[in-house]
Amino acid sequence: MSIPDRSGPPARPERARIDPAPPTGGIASAWVGLATVAVLFPTLARTPQSGDGAEIVTVALRGGVLHPTGFPLQAWIDRALVAIPGIPPALAIAAFGLMAHAAAAALIADALRRLGVASAPRVLAAAAFVLFPSLWTLAVEPEVFALAHLCLAVALWATVPFRGGDARARRRARRARRRGLRPAPGGARGDSGARARGVARSGASRRPLRVVRGDAGAGHGGRLRQPSAAPHELALA
Repeated sequence: MSIPDRSGPPARPERARIDPAPPTGGIASAWVGLATVAVLFPTLARTPQSGDGAEIVTVALRGGVLHPTGFPLQAWIDRALVAIPGIPPALAIAAFGLMAHAAAAALIADALRRLGVASAPRVLAAAAFVLFPSLWTLAVEPEVFALAHLCLAVALWATVPFRGGDARARRRARRARRRGLRPAPGGARGDSGARARGVARSGASRRPLRVVRGDAGAGHGGRLRQPSAAPHELALA
């Protein structure tokens, strides 16, 4: 006599799949920075374009303190830039601002990659940052804002975790994929839920239970026991 067993694990709502961030995604983010330099380089200023720009170049050449808050990091970098021979001081400072702007765009794109954003939306987001008129203007002339934006982008990038959590969670996800299961977040509990769903999908729990009548002389009155060798058979002893 066969008794079909339909008491598989209870159905659970599908949890969001979280995979490790693709290792090649950082290269795409670097291309965002290179594209920024290529697009904005023809607009790079060769001379100061504002009163603040003239002040920045003058302080870099003669020393002194910039207007409040003083921007000491920018001032120190500018002093080193104007010492490069063969490059006009304003052009050197403006080129540094462009590089900082491009690096900030690349970090923004990579932070979005870490959050699981698809390629097209993160490229559009980086392009919106790069080509926003006021940001574009400040990035291609002697100014202090491009470096400030880069510092903010570094802070944002550093605080965004990788998709898939830490290295241990990523290893668990890879092992689950090798077994043909769907990895889920939440550590071991997520893995156990994925295993349960994998068993339910495999159809193993729908195999009929075989009831085997044991030795007639055993005299145990039909007690059921679970044999260890065959998990889908119940022996009637």
